[in-house]
Amino acid sequence: MKRVLVCAYLAGNLGDDLLVTILCRRYPKVEFHMLAEERYKQRFAALSNAVIHTPGDALVQEKGQWMEKHRRQKANGFLMWMASQCYATVHIGGSVFVQHQDDFSAAYQTDADLCRYSKRLYVVGANFGPYTDPDYYRRYHALFARYRGICFRDQPSYDKFQDLPRVRWAPDVAFVYRPADPLPSSEKTVVISVLDLEHRGGKYSICQHQAGYEANLAALGDLLVEQGYKVVLVSFCEMQGDETAARRIQGAMKQGSFPQVEILAYQDDLQPVLDAFAKADRVVATRFHSIVLGWLYDKPVLPIVYDLKCTQLLEDNHQDYLTLEQWCQADPKQLLGQLLERPGFDSKELREQAQEQFAFTDRALNSRLGLFG
Repeated sequence: MKRVLVCAYLAGNLGDDLLVTILCRRYPKVEFHMLAEERYKQRFAALSNAVIHTPGDALVQEKGQWMEKHRRQKANGFLMWMASQCYATVHIGGSVFVQHQDDFSAAYQTDADLCRYSKRLYVVGANFGPYTDPDYYRRYHALFARYRGICFRDQPSYDKFQDLPRVRWAPDVAFVYRPADPLPSSEKTVVISVLDLEHRGGKYSICQHQAGYEANLAALGDLLVEQGYKVVLVSFCEMQGDETAARRIQGAMKQGSFPQVEILAYQDDLQPVLDAFAKADRVVATRFHSIVLGWLYDKPVLPIVYDLKCTQLLEDNHQDYLTLEQWCQADPKQLLGQLLERPGFDSKELREQAQEQFAFTDRALNSRLGLFG
């Protein structure tokens, strides 16, 4: 059985966990190794080919120390050792190449080390940027030339590297997920994906929009309840504060709305959230993968755009959207009208095209494709 190292953002984010799940199920004859907190042994318990190493494991500590002593690898020693032992490394995720700080040397060095130690290195499902330093692009352009295959998830990212021979793009990996038939529901439901803006400062700050964003979500929720809808506030990532934001929004709604408002937080099981999207009549989407899941289930989606990756997804698919600024300034009744007037989405073409995300890894890993293959 081939062993593959998976590099991903494993911090309890539904979108990233869904991508890793799709990867593992696509290649059932491959053993996927990843470094994550103890809770991931429960989160990925159903993935029989996923091997979770935790920071406290004896092997992780031993190999980390060995790499520091014998290879002078002070950071991420176990990961680099594992990369050297595996048949291939797959770096899967969305915003994995973003210049978060003016000094990006540490993040770049991690990617450069991964390239140096990996026998074969692939990127699946990423976007490139945003970045502010031209040298960020130049250094990654030189580094990417050494990768075995890169598939971006948007056209603008691909355009920056299209001169490299092993670079392509396809719709987001989550479109590969095969949803079950929609579940019957006796009540009208709107799913609202929320994001905690309170601590979103830094280089691309959006925290200044928190009050207006949450106020209009609460006002829209009240209007939906008046229209006979149940409102489901969905948290994709507890660690990033989504559930806290959902509770603030619920608390800002009218007391009479409370019986028709549910908070659904992703913890360890993807299925309840996926089922909520399947049963929903409409979706108000802030999280990137809430847009994707709404489309995957062919729902009318009203997107609230908070960063570049969402903009590129929507513009690649010729869909209109509201920026955070527009959302905060809009009248809630106008937002209700926009939501109720939006048509459904036909995802068939995107689902077919998204298979190309695995064009490079299929050639390297495909003994027999499994689910989602």
